[in-house]
Amino acid sequence: DCMLFLLLSVLFYSINNVLWIQSLKIATPWLLMLGRASITAFFSLTILLLFYMDSIYNLTIQQIIYVNIASVTGAIGLAFMLSALKKGGLILFGMYTLLGVFLTALYLILVEGFNVLNYIGGGLLVVLGYILYLWENRSTNTNTQSVTTHLKFMGMIVFFTTSGIIHWYNVAANVLPLYMVVNQELVVFIFGLTGYLIFEHRKKTQPVYTSLQQVAKNLLLMSLVIFLAVLTGFLGLYKTDPLVAALVALGTPILTMLFGLFLLKEKIAVKTALALVLIITGALMLQLFL
Repeated sequence: DCMLFLLLSVLFYSINNVLWIQSLKIATPWLLMLGRASITAFFSLTILLLFYMDSIYNLTIQQIIYVNIASVTGAIGLAFMLSALKKGGLILFGMYTLLGVFLTALYLILVEGFNVLNYIGGGLLVVLGYILYLWENRSTNTNTQSVTTHLKFMGMIVFFTTSGIIHWYNVAANVLPLYMVVNQELVVFIFGLTGYLIFEHRKKTQPVYTSLQQVAKNLLLMSLVIFLAVLTGFLGLYKTDPLVAALVALGTPILTMLFGLFLLKEKIAVKTALALVLIITGALMLQLFL
């Protein structure tokens, strides 16, 4: 069921975000990208070569190009996100995530001629729940964010939205989801290595081994979680579209915060929990039109 896959993807991305935030306190974004992608790329590539080798030979040149474009834009979006999260909070992240929904809807209306009236009921519930979440937690982001941070979040959502739409076309062309996962993680690895060598290698920071050792457990867990998040996200696109996927993904920042509060053993606000319930209800309503 595609909605089940999308909800599972939200769950895995939320866990991954918590691990990112924890790890960013210790290691640099480029080093984390490099470490996580190297592990994920290795075991996903191993699975692909062992069990799905035939599917690689069936790929066309156009499919390979499209998958690589989606992977590159996704990797650029990830770099923007990690850099922005160093300075910006989850609320600002959430606001730009909501913007991504409207960018996706705008594209589908103008380019694909989508009738968004089919999404009104469930979509409004999802957006309402998300706005409730942003309003309830507005005081947690009291520091004025710099223009640079806003630009980074804007870059994040533009590239993530572009990547998601292109991957939708890839799924529609029956490209194996596992191949897209492998391709994306290999591209992230290349980006992480390049970024580290250019921006971090000569800085007077703690040795790479020390940084990796401190976040080793998180990296291993992140590698498994992001593999499942990306794979279930692609599987969810098989019978749906980027707008539904983007709407359901609005639950990610809320779950991320709830997981963070759980780890800190803090009390969870009733309105935040209600916001998540509204989003899940909206997602189930959207399922009726798939």
